[in-house]
Amino acid sequence: MAEFNAAVSRVCSIFNISSLFDEQKEALKVALGGKSVYASLPTGYGKSMIFYALPIAFDLVNKRQEGSSTVLVISPLQSLMEDQVSYLKSLGLSAVALHEEQSDNILEKVESGKFMYVFASPEKMLSTTKWRRLFDNSSFKKSLIAVVVDEAHCISQWGLSSQGSKIPFRSWYVHIATSF
Repeated sequence: MAEFNAAVSRVCSIFNISSLFDEQKEALKVALGGKSVYASLPTGYGKSMIFYALPIAFDLVNKRQEGSSTVLVISPLQSLMEDQVSYLKSLGLSAVALHEEQSDNILEKVESGKFMYVFASPEKMLSTTKWRRLFDNSSFKKSLIAVVVDEAHCISQWGLSSQGSKIPFRSWYVHIATSF
């Protein structure tokens, strides 16, 4: 418990906040215990803070070098990913949002666990061989501690075609769980 409290204090220091909400702490504790977490909290409550805190807390609790853990964040919204990356970088945290024109240099950095936060759409991670092979890379798998699906509520909003017929939301989402 002392290690967890120290990790929470470190997170609060990095993000310049006085404390985490009880629900954030509980979700973080469950995730650190290696269990799946589903957090449905009100808008503005700080759901993102849960996965922002995760690599920092994981490294502290597991006595790993700070910055050696990676969280993969799957999101349908490129603009949100870019905003989150900018915010994390402004705090001195390593983050990248993957997009169509990504260099091989970025792939190498992602593979070697150089980023604490990797943001990508499911299509980006799974539709090209270049990024799919990431899941077979031992260095990446060693640093990867969690996969987060952000903005999951968009699934129901985007689940209809323009003609109103039901189609599967972004067919690549079904492949996420089978990739690990």
